[in-house]
Amino acid sequence: MVAPLSAVVNLDSAWIYPNPFSPGKWPQVTTSGVPVGTTANIYTLNGELIWEGKSGTSGLV
Repeated sequence: MVAPLSAVVNLDSAWIYPNPFSPGKWPQVTTSGVPVGTTANIYTLNGELIWEGKSGTSGLV
């Protein structure tokens, strides 16, 4: 039996900022229109993970 991993969510109005993100310049990421508990990953152009967080009710990750 195969179960879906998650429900389909419309992210047309989703915003995650600042963009571009610099971990040395900003301590957090702000989200808008993103479901609570959504994991946000930020990568370099080379594909290296530089930041990861989960969206909360305050809009801060």
